[in-house]
Amino acid sequence: MCDPFTAMAIGGTVASAGGSLFSGFAGGDALNRQADFISSNAELMSGQARLLEESADLPLLKARVAQSRIRDAGNTVLARQSATVASNFMDPTYGSPLVIAARTVGQIESDMGIARATAQLERADTVTRSASLYQQVYGQRVQAAQTFAKAGAARAAGVFGAATALLGAGSKLSGLEFGSAKPFAGGWDQTNSFFAYQPMDI
Repeated sequence: MCDPFTAMAIGGTVASAGGSLFSGFAGGDALNRQADFISSNAELMSGQARLLEESADLPLLKARVAQSRIRDAGNTVLARQSATVASNFMDPTYGSPLVIAARTVGQIESDMGIARATAQLERADTVTRSASLYQQVYGQRVQAAQTFAKAGAARAAGVFGAATALLGAGSKLSGLEFGSAKPFAGGWDQTNSFFAYQPMDI
């Protein structure tokens, strides 16, 4: 027969199994929420990286517009210079008129080159920031996958702990031999797995 101490031990084992199961699933749920947050953040960063990548050529487009304006403004200046030279009956291919025109052309090319170089630097910076974000996205996706795996492991550990505890309780129950105890002279009857004390035969 199952004595009170055994019943209490089995009850404690069942409670322990329930606690193990609850702890495993609670821990798994917390890790799943953490992994979901990391995944959401990774997707947000991925969107930012795509926007940067798509806008990388925008500085070059702006530079083309700026170069066109510089060229138009330069041509206007050259036309005025040519008109001044012609009104003074000077030779535009010789002397001061030629030097002034050469300087103006040089300034136009310099301004256009600066606009182009600035745009290329801006594009390079945008591409670098986009690549950095993509690298962070990869790291966060790996972290999210690892966290999801930890969540599964926590749940599995809870189930395993509960199952182990219940199997232990089951083995204790199966070890009881109700009504099969055999008294022997003085002491413990070891045919009963719980060593129930049996009185001596007189």
